[in-house]
Amino acid sequence: MKNKSLLLFFFSCMYILPAVSQSLNRTAIPFQHNGVFIEHPQVGGLNSPQFNGIDLNNDNYEDLVIFDRKGDVLLPFLFNGQKYVYAPQYVDNFPKIRHFMLTYDYNCDGIKDLFCYPIPFAVDGIEVHTSSYDSNNKIKFTQELMDNYAFDVLNVPGSNGLPINIPIPKTDIPALEDFDNDGDMDIVTFDFGGSWGVYYENQSQDLGYGCDSLIFRKKSDCWGRFAETGTTVDLVLSPDMDSCIGRRYFLGGGRNSRHAGSTMTAIDIDNDGDKEIILGDLSFPDLTLLMNGGNQDTAWITSQDIDFPSNSVHASILDFPASFLYDVDHDGDRDMIAARNEDSDASENYFVSWYYRNIGTEALPVFDHVQNDFMVKDIVDYGSYSIPRFFDYNADGLMDIVIGNLGMFQPGGITHGTLALYENIGSPDTPSFELITTDYLTTSGLGLRRLAPTFGDVDNDGDADLLLGEEFGGLYFFENTAGAGNVPVFAGAVPNFQNIDVVQASVPQIVDVDRDGRNDIIIGQNQGFVNYYRDTSLTAATGFKLQAATNNLMNAWGDVDARPQGYSQGYAAPRLVDRSGTYEMYVGNVGGVIQRYTDIENNGNGTGTFTKSDPNISGIDVGENATIDVLDINNDGLLEFMVGNGRGGITIFSEGTINITINTKSALSRMNLATVFPNPASKEMNIRVQDDLKNYDVIVYNSIGQKVYEANNISNTLHVVDVAQWTNGVYFTQIRTANEIDVKTVIISK
Repeated sequence: MKNKSLLLFFFSCMYILPAVSQSLNRTAIPFQHNGVFIEHPQVGGLNSPQFNGIDLNNDNYEDLVIFDRKGDVLLPFLFNGQKYVYAPQYVDNFPKIRHFMLTYDYNCDGIKDLFCYPIPFAVDGIEVHTSSYDSNNKIKFTQELMDNYAFDVLNVPGSNGLPINIPIPKTDIPALEDFDNDGDMDIVTFDFGGSWGVYYENQSQDLGYGCDSLIFRKKSDCWGRFAETGTTVDLVLSPDMDSCIGRRYFLGGGRNSRHAGSTMTAIDIDNDGDKEIILGDLSFPDLTLLMNGGNQDTAWITSQDIDFPSNSVHASILDFPASFLYDVDHDGDRDMIAARNEDSDASENYFVSWYYRNIGTEALPVFDHVQNDFMVKDIVDYGSYSIPRFFDYNADGLMDIVIGNLGMFQPGGITHGTLALYENIGSPDTPSFELITTDYLTTSGLGLRRLAPTFGDVDNDGDADLLLGEEFGGLYFFENTAGAGNVPVFAGAVPNFQNIDVVQASVPQIVDVDRDGRNDIIIGQNQGFVNYYRDTSLTAATGFKLQAATNNLMNAWGDVDARPQGYSQGYAAPRLVDRSGTYEMYVGNVGGVIQRYTDIENNGNGTGTFTKSDPNISGIDVGENATIDVLDINNDGLLEFMVGNGRGGITIFSEGTINITINTKSALSRMNLATVFPNPASKEMNIRVQDDLKNYDVIVYNSIGQKVYEANNISNTLHVVDVAQWTNGVYFTQIRTANEIDVKTVIISK
């Protein structure tokens, strides 16, 4: 290419395993809506999705990759010839992406490349990652470095001859297309003020490099001869293609340029050789089609369809729509998906992806509206800020799921939080969940937002009550009047429970912190701290008192601070878990990760400092606002971690797929039971145990958590494992007895 100038696994033990890179497998727990199993229940929700096609596994099917601007989350889907299959194992193959992502095969090698907003955010612009396949036919990317320029973004020569970046604001999505039909990729975007189209022409073909390079010059600062005003959806159009009336309209008339915030998609919708633009604007809900009456050398927008597509239900998405062209049904022509490009909490958060099937051809497309919830309907998705909890709502011994949320968007911008209820209709070993209601206990009538449920015995009468956290930091109490062992019957909501107020975004848990037989309350809040309210009553009546932390000014229990580096708020979402008689606490935060705290026992009054044993368990990142509940839902002795997020969905991980370390005080305590050699190994792996070790087991896992070898009740001090047929990589070897365990990391290399 020409110079551009421009698992670790979760074992029930105390062993700390080294970190490895691996894909996180979601549990295969089914969910049903209206008696129909949904395809992708644990994707985690969609709020501001961007849709792009790329062949992820080199099988000649163009797969679908969704990038959600809300939380900067990547969601890959393989197309297997019949349907889409969620494939999170491909996430690690992509670079970290922020704000926008587009795919385009700029170098004509048959594999689409990746264009995205730059990281770090030194300048606005476009970062380039060229794609290829590894030896396993999995997509991989190599970032293109920009020689002779301080930043690795696409650039053009400035007025002084020095390179300057092609400025793409993080709010916008540019159009990547061969606008002049010379075989290389050009760019059209708005000027930084957001009024005029700017055309950056690729000089790769002109300079004799074919389509291999990205060498740009600014060819026009008024592409299409139009201007946006920011006050109306109608554009200002020029009466001829030789002048830019838009610039005269603003500059000559003394008008200021409008705000930034536009999305552009290029399409030759009339098959005449020049490119039209499908335009979305920050200020308006509708897409506009800009018809090009010029030619491939000089664009001239002569008409506009402000209700595109006018032949069908026109796209109207609150707010800030974007459009994407992708062959959804794989019939050979590209369809259109209109989606929300805004990531604010005051906008539509469910009907965010409008699918228009192309009932014409690729050369002459005609887009016909199909649905407003493309992919969303196949996901457990409750708008924004999901907070899930396990709870046996019908006293059948199977744990069900209740999901709180910020609220589903309603016309007029009013959102009321609800509780969705899923009944476990499976068995103790094989859970399966069916939606019962999206408004359990009719909590929508309370007019609250950001509902955070927790269940437990608050009033010491033996049954599980409900405490509900909410946006403004208080608690609502729902007393269970049914009695122990009966189907819960909740009385009406009692607001302002015991005058508890944690400022904002209360996320409570009912738990016996001090192990005195009476439940206490811990509460996460927006500042990133956890507050501890102890039940201090000596009678059947309950009275909760804040245990003021003496080591800080914010009553942060255990000095817990869930704020990610650089964040002013943390939105702590705690869950205290008893691990074989020892408490550990998992805390979700605004950054979308889960922190783990230990050294809580005998430190429950909060005067000491808990140990942050893991700032991000397993590398789990759900984008933003991770919330968590923990339970062994399938009776296999391993805990499941149910995680909510800012996009309104859930994901359930199993201990077997989570990189985490356990700090219990159980009998599984001795290390260095064995030595393993040679390391690296190629043909044989030798395990020599201590002389006094009898009747031990050996279990070996590969780097994605699959068991590859097991031998039980071994009595010899030397055990030999044939690894000649194993693939190269990292393996974890457990040597364990009934009371002891050791884990060794071994590399197989041939």
